[in-house]
Amino acid sequence: MYCSIQDIKDDLTEKVVAQLSNDENPNEVNEEIVSKYISESTQLIDGFLRSRYNLPLDKEHAILKKACIDIVKYELYKRRGKVFESIQNLYVDSISTLEKIQKGMITLDEGNFETRPGFFLVSERKPVFDKDKLDNY
Repeated sequence: MYCSIQDIKDDLTEKVVAQLSNDENPNEVNEEIVSKYISESTQLIDGFLRSRYNLPLDKEHAILKKACIDIVKYELYKRRGKVFESIQNLYVDSISTLEKIQKGMITLDEGNFETRPGFFLVSERKPVFDKDKLDNY
């Protein structure tokens, strides 16, 4: 799990989480629903990371915690049918961040030299028609 129920409460306030998660008693957080969304968000994040990193990760990463919190917030608001633009933007940004991690544009400080994702070294090749040949025409 990349975040906890307490992380969601700290981000949204306990009152808001209660209103978004509990249909019968909007003053009490339905931890079962919040836990379900945390689990689903964790599986989504793992899906992005699986191709680049050995799971489970050894360290906690703030970037993944934030992404998980933002995805859970989006799911809670979506559950109520009221996804505000700011919440939608956080969700889109989180998915974009996960895509960048997957593509290697963002690298997590994870593993050691042998297990860390590699990179390709591209060298420049000499052009067939260089400046001197083109000047002769």
